Amino acid sequence: MSNPKLEAKECQVTSLQALCAALQHPAVSADPRAVCSLLLTCRSWRTAVQQCAAGATHIPLNSKADLPTILNFAAWLPTHAGTVASIQLELAGPTAYHQQFHTAWIRQCRAAEEALMLGLRAAAVAAESAAGYRSHVPTAVPVQLLAGIAGTGATAREPPVLRLRSFSCNCLSSPAILQALPAASLTRLEVSLQTLPLLLQQPAQGDMCSPRSCDGAAFARALMSLTGLQHLSVTEFNDSTCSSTCSDALIAAAGQLHRLTQLVVRDVTASNSLLLLPPQLQSLELFVTLSSSSSTLQLGQISALQQLQLHLSGRHSPAAGSSLPPQLAALTIAAAFDSEASDVSSLGVPGLQQLTRLSAANCSLCNAQQLQRLSGHPQLQQLLLTYDDSCQAHAAAAAWQQLPQLCSLSISRERPSQVLTTQESARVLECIAAATSLTSLSITEHALMPCAPICSHLTGLPRLQALELRWMSPPSRSDALALTVLTGLTRLVLEGAKAVDDTVAAALACHLTALRHLVLRNCWLTSPASLPVIATLRQLQVLDLSGNPWQEPELSSEDILLLSPLSQLQQLELGSEYVLHVREFWEALGVAGRLSK
Repeated sequence: MSNPKLEAKECQVTSLQALCAALQHPAVSADPRAVCSLLLTCRSWRTAVQQCAAGATHIPLNSKADLPTILNFAAWLPTHAGTVASIQLELAGPTAYHQQFHTAWIRQCRAAEEALMLGLRAAAVAAESAAGYRSHVPTAVPVQLLAGIAGTGATAREPPVLRLRSFSCNCLSSPAILQALPAASLTRLEVSLQTLPLLLQQPAQGDMCSPRSCDGAAFARALMSLTGLQHLSVTEFNDSTCSSTCSDALIAAAGQLHRLTQLVVRDVTASNSLLLLPPQLQSLELFVTLSSSSSTLQLGQISALQQLQLHLSGRHSPAAGSSLPPQLAALTIAAAFDSEASDVSSLGVPGLQQLTRLSAANCSLCNAQQLQRLSGHPQLQQLLLTYDDSCQAHAAAAAWQQLPQLCSLSISRERPSQVLTTQESARVLECIAAATSLTSLSITEHALMPCAPICSHLTGLPRLQALELRWMSPPSRSDALALTVLTGLTRLVLEGAKAVDDTVAAALACHLTALRHLVLRNCWLTSPASLPVIATLRQLQVLDLSGNPWQEPELSSEDILLLSPLSQLQQLELGSEYVLHVREFWEALGVAGRLSK
């Protein structure tokens, strides 16, 4: 006869084994909802979760998380600290530029920050207390006896040590929370430093919303204690009176982090502090303000650097004496539009012999003369150009066809007063058509005047994978249909294209079967006729059909359900008037957690 107790025990062992196996999959162990649900079950399952999902769960406290939710998480953390791998605190910004909205938002940020800091400290204290208890157990006590203690109500498992590997926060105002982070495990830190806007009145003493200045030295000391950091991003100094002081102090602190390989810092001034950057950095992104004619960028001493991104602004260009690491493999130089920091000739970019990828925006590297020098670069494989001035694009257009490395081109018109003529626009289109190595093309904001059929010029670009035409409407349906030959497209964005109607949309979906990202916004779709054809794009992940003049009757829930075969879809946008219909669509598919707008 079978033994019911033995069978129940075997069943329990089997279920625990299955649970542990399931928790090895990141889709389960990283999901906070799944982990929390399992923690609410029986004691044996809770133990399995705390052991098998240790240090694997991602906690997103985003704009949808209100203060009570954050407080509840802070109270939950000390008991289950061992399961948490990363915490992301990202609060939505104020809804209006008015003192009362800023005050309410800052008060919320401070409260959330304070709650999270207390939770982190409580987790550390709980772990220390448990560790202290374990340390007082005599070493002669057998392991079997410790295991038996669990049956009497005490705990013999390892203390719930916080093994946090990643922490990000977009509303940090004090270094105190950094001091509460576990230095032994933390490898990634992304924070936005927030200080109070000057428009706030002085609150009463003790108000949590009282102004604080950005104490760069305090942040630097807190950072230097996080010795295991490998990735550090510090951005958004919104108090111009202390931004440069903070950034200099943080760069000096980063120089003391000997495991740091990736660094992002905003509001950097071109000063001697750059010489303090650690030599082992492999990836660096700097937002630099060039405030004087003697401002130099001295980065040549970073001997391990492979990827560098420079965002330049200010009234001056990099001065003579600037240097870049000769071993760079990937370089991005983007000058702010209409700034005077565009002349980067002092950086000696053409002389970087190991460079394989170069992205240039609104700087002298985009000029025809510099492009001709780059055409013969021995190692360069990818060249990405961005022009926010269509006149500058026209001046350099003749050089594009001589660049076999040119893979990405973006043209827009930020200065309304400078408009290309019809003849100049046609010339730019001809030069684009001759740049047959392009894989990505973006033309936006009326950068070119209406001229020859724009889409027909693109049919000779066989490598094109991403195409974006915003308010550059094809002149006719036949011109829009010319895009059907670009069968390699995986991303297509057409905005303000009135020639794209239901027939054209269906034809595009029928021929461009590799699409993963499709945006037909503010076009001329008037009925659901194209939806069944769009639904055949089984790889589609993003679909945006908002702003179209759907005629009466407007789209119904049944119409939207025609898109049900899109099993890979992650984001669907049809406009604010269809929010409820889209929500019903996700619920019908059983994927209510996906994005919808």
